Amino acid sequence: NCSDAAGKEIPYSSIIQSVDAGQNSTEIRRDPYLRSPYVNMVENGTVYQVWYDDANSLGPLYEWAGDRGLRGTGPYTFD
Repeated sequence: NCSDAAGKEIPYSSIIQSVDAGQNSTEIRRDPYLRSPYVNMVENGTVYQVWYDDANSLGPLYEWAGDRGLRGTGPYTFD
């Protein structure tokens, strides 16, 4: 858990279930630089944005790390 995060952690499986159930208020969008997907959700009248990684965003992430001489990357958490 990241104590300085602006929001809260949501398991990947919960994000996908919510999107599959149509609980998102926008289509899945992607950051143009690292291709990370994000989507807006509405809960109790509050709109919030969820960012996550998937198979399409991890490739550029690994390439970015390799280009900078990093020896690897790791997930924030597993679910």
